Amino acid sequence: MADETQALSLQWVYGLSNVPCNIINLSDEHNDRVVYAAAHTAVIYDKRTRKQTFLQGHCSAVTCLAASEDRSLLVSADAGKDSLLVFWDPATGQPTRTLQRPHAAGVAAAVALSPDASQMATLSAVDSSSGVQELSLWDLRPLTASPGNSSLQPSATTPIPAGDVQSRICYNPDDPSELLTNGKRRAYFWRSQLPGSSLISYYSPPLRSGDFHQDVGDFVASVFVPGTTQALTSTADGDVVVWDEQGMSAQMGTRATDRRAIKVMQLHGAAIHHLSCIGGFVVTGAADGLVRFFDSMLRMCAWFEELDAGPVGCVSFATKGQQRPQAVMQMHRLAAPDFMVSTLTGKLLSVSSESFNSSDPDNPSGAELLLEAPACSITDIAAHPLRPELLLLDADSGQLLRWDLASRQCLAQRQLGQDVKAARLALARDGGFVVLVCAGGQLLVLKGDTLEEVVVLKNTRQPITRVSVSSSGRYIAAADGSGQVLLYGFLPYKGTFLKWDLVGKFRAHHKEVVGLHFGEAPSGQTRLFSLGADRRLLEYNLAAADAANAGLRALAVLDVVAPGGAGTPCSMCFAPPMPYYSHASMDTLLLVADDAFKIKAYNPDAKAASATYLGPTFGGPITKLLPFRSVTDGGAWLAYSTAEQVVGLIVWPLDGDPQHSMGVIAHPGEVKGLALSFDGRKLVTLGEHGILNVWDVNTAALGPPPSRQASFGSSSAAAAAASKWAHLVGEPALLEELRDYFCYAQLLAQPQDTAGAYDITGRVPVSLLPDLMRAAGHYPSNADIDSLMAHVAFLAAMVPDDEAAISSSGVKPEAQPGSVAAAAGSQAGSQTGSASTSRLKQADAAAGQVQQQQDVQKSWQVAMPDGIDFDTFLCLFVNHRPVAEVSLQLIEQAFSTLGAGTAAGVLSSHRLLELLQQGGEAMSQEELLQALQILTGAEQPEDTLPEYMDARTFTAEVLGFAG
Repeated sequence: MADETQALSLQWVYGLSNVPCNIINLSDEHNDRVVYAAAHTAVIYDKRTRKQTFLQGHCSAVTCLAASEDRSLLVSADAGKDSLLVFWDPATGQPTRTLQRPHAAGVAAAVALSPDASQMATLSAVDSSSGVQELSLWDLRPLTASPGNSSLQPSATTPIPAGDVQSRICYNPDDPSELLTNGKRRAYFWRSQLPGSSLISYYSPPLRSGDFHQDVGDFVASVFVPGTTQALTSTADGDVVVWDEQGMSAQMGTRATDRRAIKVMQLHGAAIHHLSCIGGFVVTGAADGLVRFFDSMLRMCAWFEELDAGPVGCVSFATKGQQRPQAVMQMHRLAAPDFMVSTLTGKLLSVSSESFNSSDPDNPSGAELLLEAPACSITDIAAHPLRPELLLLDADSGQLLRWDLASRQCLAQRQLGQDVKAARLALARDGGFVVLVCAGGQLLVLKGDTLEEVVVLKNTRQPITRVSVSSSGRYIAAADGSGQVLLYGFLPYKGTFLKWDLVGKFRAHHKEVVGLHFGEAPSGQTRLFSLGADRRLLEYNLAAADAANAGLRALAVLDVVAPGGAGTPCSMCFAPPMPYYSHASMDTLLLVADDAFKIKAYNPDAKAASATYLGPTFGGPITKLLPFRSVTDGGAWLAYSTAEQVVGLIVWPLDGDPQHSMGVIAHPGEVKGLALSFDGRKLVTLGEHGILNVWDVNTAALGPPPSRQASFGSSSAAAAAASKWAHLVGEPALLEELRDYFCYAQLLAQPQDTAGAYDITGRVPVSLLPDLMRAAGHYPSNADIDSLMAHVAFLAAMVPDDEAAISSSGVKPEAQPGSVAAAAGSQAGSQTGSASTSRLKQADAAAGQVQQQQDVQKSWQVAMPDGIDFDTFLCLFVNHRPVAEVSLQLIEQAFSTLGAGTAAGVLSSHRLLELLQQGGEAMSQEELLQALQILTGAEQPEDTLPEYMDARTFTAEVLGFAG
């Protein structure tokens, strides 16, 4: 059931993590439940109710699970930065204790509980700084004595000898002071001297291939055999190594109780991933898909060989209250608890042990499929526009699947050819066809329902990285790895019928294409844009695409980041419609997210950014933006994802307020896909290893969209907004300083020769805004100032007409044309006669390059308010100031860009001063001299500069900052 207080709440998880011991059977005589690891979430699945309960809290992928024999205590752990080890109550699904950083690098892949759950052992991940792996023992008796006490510390910790990273651990059920660990090539027997003692001794028996006249594969899992002195270690070859005490044959320097390898036996024909003991049986599960039961002498007693579910990863048995699970053979019949099996293909099975005794002809394996991952290596997803369905692309297996989100079943699938390595997919707006693009440059069109092939086209040798389908379904656009954009159309062929064919291709970008989208202008016109990491935005001429042999041509080439501006674009989408009262409601707006954590509303008709907003800073830069409409409130929203971990929602229209956006750690690593269901109620995210998360979307939890962008009108509204923006400024001292600067700016704007009282309106002229920003510690470039002024005009245009009682420079709001872009276009048209066509850049046919005209249309000069109030100033300051402070690393990057050597990173002072007067927003010689005089305090600052400088020297000796 969705959490009404959360904007995104996890509703279902597909897939299992392929980690050792990834499932634990929680079933007993009262319930049928299992817990398993799925990325950074532990999921409890109830077989009877078919519901999932999510144990959330880990930021990194869960590496291991463990439980007490009576299943009253559950432990999960992860590795990496900010690692956690969490104790859970399986009955309630609530955490009872959390240990932060149990090891410096977290827990690698192994945690074990003693039979009475009074002790715990953990194997750490290898510390990247020291290269050391540790074994720690924990006394858990304080955990049950005082659950509220959080001072749980390891009772003993010892480093593990280097050379073989240990990955499995288990207790001796007959002697909890003894443990066994194994890596790929060595096994260690550990013994704690006394309960709670910090002393741990170990012995690692040697094993050589010549000892048994055969090669021994890598070790996989280990277990003690109850009631004996033996231990077993399975291998990747399907063998088990039997360890036993040396007894009288002990060699010099070893003890009689030390173990050695006495034999190697083959139990399976493939790697044995699971090895455990129940009652008097040794239970194995292997990559050959078989589960087998052996007695203590390793004679096979029972077998389950018709599971037909793929390589077995883990086997876990049900419990019976406080009793340890038992299994026996009675009259050649197996008497054992039912068990659950996980496979490396993402399947979870429930198996009846009774099926070995009496086979059911309809189900000879006795297995029931509980859960199934759609695929294990999904690379891309797309949501059906009209039904609760997903399209899933599994590149490794070459499969395309139609998946029903309601029934959680596969509706159709298609096996692609072996030479087809599909990478991305897209759906037509009506779901009539599917488009796949491949690493080999192929483009496939398939029928939407049956997934039957319609056509295969190949017009590039480069891998295709992006694909988009027009709303009419008539055009398909693709971008390849060389920055080339290809346009395909459903075109007449010989005047008889229509077929898909290449319209043309255009070398659009010299860096990666980060956005490729069809969209509709408010007027209904279909438009196609591509955005590159080279900071260029191209619009293509679709109107001419129908002409015979017209090819693909650029209609406009624009710089979304002006020279001197900050940020590299990472993603793009068409903005949802603006509120009806906005003067910009008829403008086409593109939203461009960059690596400076800003989202710019870019008007391609005005050829300028209309506004700049602070984006979510929960994770890295936004790599995907999806606009959608909520069926609950009818409002427009944005879903987003970052390259790793975070997905979230943003309220539309944007205002930069962090309270109007949210983010969750959806996956512990890369976020490979993002899709919205047709009704906007479900958000589906794709992580690594085929883990799919389905989230319930509750836009009401974020509150209603902002009713307007700035309070140019009423003072009460201004006071309310001021308190919000004041809170977002952060430091109280900085806020008071900004108030002082604002008051001083009001005085500065008054006539200095008047003898009367000053007319204090609570506003300052817009012309003083750049100086206010500099006083606040943000030093905008000329390009940043242009963006700032455009934002002011955009905010004024966003105010409803009945509140826009302010005057503008040249044009009053009520007297403006239909949009800011139209006003800008009419002004430019009166000057040039042809505002639209004069700024279009054509392809240079010989060089194959497109250049953008350098004239900049300053749309902010139209409809500019005569002043801004304090809350508008705070709004602009919060949205435009850099998220990250200038650091030594950024200065080093700047030096590298200017040509400093990669080895020493040094520039000559003469060359540095020369470049400052040439590139970007070049400084004049007078400006540069004045700046250096202020920085150095010398009349001739050139003489005081070192002959050669690196970034650190420049930072300390010229800028005067601490290194």
